[in-house]
Amino acid sequence: MPTPSLPDAALGVAGKIGRNFSVVTVVPSLYFTLWVYALYASGAWTHEPSLGKLRDAFAGWSLAGAAWLVLATVLVGLFIHPLQFPTVQLLEGYWGPSRLARAAVKLRTAHYRGKAQRIENRLEEHGDGLQDKLIDHLGAGADKLSTDEWQREMDKYLLEEADEEALSHALAEDVYAKAKSRFPGRARMMPTRLGNALRAVEDRAGRQYGLDAITVAPHLALIAPESHVAYLQDSREQLDLAVRLCSVSLLATVITVPAVLTDGLWLLLALIPYTLAYVAYRAAVSAADEFMTAVSTIIDLDRLALYRHLGLSRPQTTHQERRRNAKLMLLLQNEPADQAEPEVSLTYAPEESPDKAPRE
Repeated sequence: MPTPSLPDAALGVAGKIGRNFSVVTVVPSLYFTLWVYALYASGAWTHEPSLGKLRDAFAGWSLAGAAWLVLATVLVGLFIHPLQFPTVQLLEGYWGPSRLARAAVKLRTAHYRGKAQRIENRLEEHGDGLQDKLIDHLGAGADKLSTDEWQREMDKYLLEEADEEALSHALAEDVYAKAKSRFPGRARMMPTRLGNALRAVEDRAGRQYGLDAITVAPHLALIAPESHVAYLQDSREQLDLAVRLCSVSLLATVITVPAVLTDGLWLLLALIPYTLAYVAYRAAVSAADEFMTAVSTIIDLDRLALYRHLGLSRPQTTHQERRRNAKLMLLLQNEPADQAEPEVSLTYAPEESPDKAPRE
């Protein structure tokens, strides 16, 4: 029996692990592998890139060449897959405790605090401008309106009678309110756009119930219905794909620059992966919003099931729920052992007897 060649073995390996490789891993790995191969085939490492050599290299591909590509893609995928979590952490702005890292974090965080403050100022300016327009429209009775009446008058004014200046204020207010929502509070500010987008939604998700999203999300993922978990996983895959495309594009840029550094205008070739990295990073920010929206939705729908699995009774009011969850968060957050144990006491719901348990 003939011994299989390395390309044949590569195809076999790819077939076995391919079921575990999703598009999140395959697409970035294939893109990176093809880019590096294109640099090599065009002769970029020894002289100016040649499009003719690149065309000939791709035109002469065989089944063995395709198998080598599969093998290289699998190896790259196996390498970048376990690096997903530290990559996300890096793009979020967790850069370590070194002096240089702390200085960079301080500088970038100050930049985003200033940016958030400018957005807040513009939001207030347009909000005040819109209120002034409504006051001029309503006349002397405007200061006697309740909050609900004021909102109804504002809605009616914008719908029927507002002039262009008022509508411009309303549009700008919506734009700046959306921009403001991407930033957490000043004390929670992160040094990157992605970090701020994730943290802003983390701080809001579950807050109306007294729940911390980061604490309860792993628990909910284990007990939520399959359709809910699938929705959560789809949102997470979009974020992971964008992050991986960003990271491999940055790596491709680093590899491309020395290959074409002395080749004149060919240095502009490095702008291609760099631009893709930028686009992928902005896509990751949008995907972070979608993922955290999914987390918020799971909390809304499945938090009562979480209480049941933890042996707690169903709260009768949202006020009662928030009070109890303040204690529950202390128990679930698992503080380090060297800290004082929280004085927390929760009452478990009585266990249902078999004859009272609901029948399947």
